[in-house]
Amino acid sequence: MAYGITDEGFVLKRLNDILTEQRAKAVQLFQDLVEEGDIVDTSDSSILGRLITLDSVGDADLWEAAQQTYTAFDPNSATGIALDNICAIGGMTRQEATSTTAQVLVKGDTNTFITPTSVVSSSTTGKQFNVV
Repeated sequence: MAYGITDEGFVLKRLNDILTEQRAKAVQLFQDLVEEGDIVDTSDSSILGRLITLDSVGDADLWEAAQQTYTAFDPNSATGIALDNICAIGGMTRQEATSTTAQVLVKGDTNTFITPTSVVSSSTTGKQFNVV
């Protein structure tokens, strides 16, 4: 599998993928140091396995930082200062955040009253909404 920037976008290399690669590399690198018929132990209970895990966590953090950098340049994914910077490239500034209003259909039990101070929630997502 290809990781990093691809034709489909950014493909993140996850910690499990990094661990699998590092363990395979360690077996190749150290196999000549063990006796014939033995295998290189890269399990979590071995010293080598623990060192691989220790190193791989930092690599996974770097991959996540690379992904954040990539999405910082996507107007549909960027937030905060990154989005402000993208707008500045086009000579624009962002508008301040405002509440969203929408007409909705609310279903409930018979004789349940929904007043302007009510809070309703989606049965699908669990998100809550203030009724105004």
